[in-house]
Amino acid sequence: MTNNWIWPDVSDKTSARKAVEQGVLACGIIAALDAGIAIYANLNHQRFAGYGASIWIDGVLFALIGWGLWKNSRIASALGLLLMAIEIADKLLHHPKTFNFVTIFLLLAILNSVRGAFALHGQSKKVQILSSASTPQPLG
Repeated sequence: MTNNWIWPDVSDKTSARKAVEQGVLACGIIAALDAGIAIYANLNHQRFAGYGASIWIDGVLFALIGWGLWKNSRIASALGLLLMAIEIADKLLHHPKTFNFVTIFLLLAILNSVRGAFALHGQSKKVQILSSASTPQPLG
């Protein structure tokens, strides 16, 4: 098990779970930033960095995805990666000044959560196969 947060090893349960937790943290950061922008835009009746009060929808989606990741959901991890890709495309097309190294780190964290969630489910299947192979089956 290596301690590389950029591209962590997900070959065992502990490291795969840590990779998933990266995505949980990234989703929490995105949700918090989006909530802050939405509150600012709503209170001041103006946009912040090109984003209006409707960005709270994005924040809620990332909060829900983070909760799904906490539960090791492969669907949540895939939806998180899809939503992050859409968000990056939006940043590049409409708000290029908001695309920076933080965006790349958040993308890597969500990508690692996908790897971790799928690795966790793959490892649980291996355990099931091994335990069923070692259990004698009744005849007849």
